Amino acid sequence: MRLGVSAVREGDLNRSLQAFRNLPVGVAVWQLHELDDLRSLRLIGFNRAAERELRAPVKFAVGKPISECFPKLLETDVPEFCRRTVLTGKPGTLGEVAYQDDHIPPGIFWMDCFPLPERCAGIALENVTERRQLIENQKRALQLLHRVTVFLSGAPTVVGATQFCVDEICTQIGWPVGRFFLADAMRPSRFLPNQVWHFSDAHRFRAFRKATELYEMDLSNKLALEYRTMQGQKAGLKRSVGFSVVENDFLRGVLEFSSEDLTPLDEHIFRAISNIGFQLGHVFAGERLAREQSHTREPMVLRGRHDPLSSILLSGKSPQSAAVAPLQARNRPDLGVASSPHSQRLCRNSRTLRQF
Repeated sequence: MRLGVSAVREGDLNRSLQAFRNLPVGVAVWQLHELDDLRSLRLIGFNRAAERELRAPVKFAVGKPISECFPKLLETDVPEFCRRTVLTGKPGTLGEVAYQDDHIPPGIFWMDCFPLPERCAGIALENVTERRQLIENQKRALQLLHRVTVFLSGAPTVVGATQFCVDEICTQIGWPVGRFFLADAMRPSRFLPNQVWHFSDAHRFRAFRKATELYEMDLSNKLALEYRTMQGQKAGLKRSVGFSVVENDFLRGVLEFSSEDLTPLDEHIFRAISNIGFQLGHVFAGERLAREQSHTREPMVLRGRHDPLSSILLSGKSPQSAAVAPLQARNRPDLGVASSPHSQRLCRNSRTLRQF
């Protein structure tokens, strides 16, 4: 039972109604006119704190039966709990109750019920929506990190690792489009073609995919960027967020995710994805080292037959490494989106997407 509720349990109904008006706890009082009929419950009083917790005015409902003012409340356990409290005269806790209707916005409420005179029951309520959402986001972030870490510990190929991460992240955050941009070590003004995409609807985003792959060929092409923006707008995309994939302070790629609304990512999810970018950097490093070790033993006739993702891993002491711009310490993936020729252009593109 929430602190302060017991103060309204003494005296007649009128004194009780006056007692809770200035309480910091939200309180609503229901009166059961017929003991065997939940639909006979009527709202006879509430305090300002109740409207604060409900985030809606409820004055219109005073004196009306529950079936008229809050009919959807009959689909919950609240009416029966009020009836039981009236019959037994004992307080109880309902716990978390999810509720919304035409008057009350979606929310999760912690509720306690206590008896009052004249067949009345008081409901003490607290809006715990944000608290519950915070817990859920923390749980989702941990689940995402766990699934990705377990998968990457199996030493997958770069292709398999990036595709799994893009799919898993899109699934967890509910965003419809995910892309891995593969850095070109020889030309910072472009990304290399690759097949790593995620779509909730491949047909719907077909034109956006083509426009993106055209833009990847030349990041300085403003017409290609505008065309990508236009196709994103047509497909209903409004926001894009990029996360760098870094190996030993060198950018290997960018994970980009696009959304249909402007709601920002939860900070726990954001940090989890940044950590995944860091882990993917280790996958790149592992495959590069493996290729370096086997390169000298590989017959000349077999060289050059690797997929595009694997082919860039020969950075080490090869001439390619000099073409990759190192990132500053403040731009490491665990601190946010990297600032490099590649990712700077993606960030500019992300801002454009937000204007859809």
